[in-house]
Amino acid sequence: MARCALVMPMKRVLWLGLIPAFALACTGRLSEEGAGSGGPGGGNPSSGEGPGGGGGTVQLPGGLKVEGKPSYYRVVRLTHQQWENSVRDVLLLPEHTGLSSGFSPDPPDGKFQNNERALYISDTLRIDYQRSAEAVAEMVAGDPAALARLGDVANPDAFIDVVARRAFRRDLEDEERVALRSIWDAGANLFEDGDPATNGARVFIEAVLQTPQFLFRVETSPDGSRLSGTELATKLSFLLRNTTPSDELLDLAISGGLDTDEGLASVVSSMLAEPASSDAVLAFHEQLFGLSRYRSILKNQQAFPTYTEALNDVLYEADRAFFNRLYTAGFGFREILTSNIAFVNDATAPFYGLTASGPELTEVTLGPERPGFLTRIGFLAYNATLNDPDPIHRGVDINNKILCAKLEPPPGEIPPLPDFVPGMTNRERVQAHTEVGACKGCHGGVINPPGFALENFDAMGQIRTTDNGQPVDTSGVFTILEGEPAFSNITELASILAENSVAHSCYVVHLAEYAFARDVGPGDTDLLTTLHQESIDRNTSIGELLLAMVTSPDFTTARTPNP
Repeated sequence: MARCALVMPMKRVLWLGLIPAFALACTGRLSEEGAGSGGPGGGNPSSGEGPGGGGGTVQLPGGLKVEGKPSYYRVVRLTHQQWENSVRDVLLLPEHTGLSSGFSPDPPDGKFQNNERALYISDTLRIDYQRSAEAVAEMVAGDPAALARLGDVANPDAFIDVVARRAFRRDLEDEERVALRSIWDAGANLFEDGDPATNGARVFIEAVLQTPQFLFRVETSPDGSRLSGTELATKLSFLLRNTTPSDELLDLAISGGLDTDEGLASVVSSMLAEPASSDAVLAFHEQLFGLSRYRSILKNQQAFPTYTEALNDVLYEADRAFFNRLYTAGFGFREILTSNIAFVNDATAPFYGLTASGPELTEVTLGPERPGFLTRIGFLAYNATLNDPDPIHRGVDINNKILCAKLEPPPGEIPPLPDFVPGMTNRERVQAHTEVGACKGCHGGVINPPGFALENFDAMGQIRTTDNGQPVDTSGVFTILEGEPAFSNITELASILAENSVAHSCYVVHLAEYAFARDVGPGDTDLLTTLHQESIDRNTSIGELLLAMVTSPDFTTARTPNP
């Protein structure tokens, strides 16, 4: 498979007639016009079996069936955060440019922002990249110290080799050196004022930041073969560091350090011990459990006088701290549901019945009535109304995020819950409205039970024992689970879920989708089955699960892209 041609939509270069406009230069999915419903290039992935196959059903222990549509694209655009990080690290900038905040947003596709189907270049984003490249190049060229960090502009060939190698994430080919030197030389004479060498560097930087080699993660290894060392270094770095590979990692890859499973495992183990990997795993949990939704929490301040919207960011950071603590402590999936660790400050501690001093989040250990993420006030307050708990949305979230259950809303307009009547509890109101007629099938044994298990937490996640003058009932029977287990409270339900085969399968699937930056497909079944067993039998840590994923052929093998 040929490498991408050196092309970019830069008006200065176009005026000079040096290279063509942005084109379908890669065997993959560059698209000037954007994408259809099946991703760039249009069409939906075909069904298939095994490595290189398309979408299909993945059947996992516990009876979980997952429908995936992996496309195995060989050309995958950087996310906006990866673009920011890579610009910073390629050009050795002291901080992010912040320019990606003005990019056209990525359309949602799949659960995670790095899913291959969503990452293409539309016409609007292409213009965003062009403007940003020009702004960054002008900034760097206008700062002698910034230029000096990159090399000596009096020696263009050495400057080009160092910067473009970092941007392309591999050594340059001879024709690329020639093309980039031509751009540099033309840029040196493009402006009426300024130092020619500095002007050449400026236009060179503009060009590099708009090449497919920089904007996309490109894989050209033959189908079915092991990815090259630099391709693996790139894939690993964007997963575990969320940025372009360091010079040291590229050196190691080029010297053959990633060409064996043993060498790869050693490198991955070291990377998993870095602080950056914590950020990567945190991003996974943040996107999986929708922590950013907390910023939309709103409460009736007459009912909750100590609530202010300023608390929303605290709840968000508290749950980020929770997931980060689980990862760095070497915990596995079970602790997400059972750990009594929480993070509070002086504003949020009272909702847990605690006291804390100062605005900084501190770690605390809660009682047994507060197991895991599902009892943290961020999750509970988000899944609640202005005044009352919302067992329906709490139950839907648990089914979707913990059990991979696909719960579609019923057709037509959904009528609101009826008003309270004297003596009726929130649970009774929901049951009367949803556990009759056509609604009963989903609500009776699937949606409502896990939501009712949390009825002893009010709309701000505070413990309560009565509701509307009546005792709170947190018991239920969860019929979606094998054996239709009964429970009396969230502590029992959390323990049931923590030992449930489907829940472990679901978590492994989610983690694989994030690690592989694509949907899972039938070809991943063996790996996912093995890792499910590791998780449920040994409570294998999140880091160990990731290590097994990225050292497996499912990660390291070049796949045939689907049409």
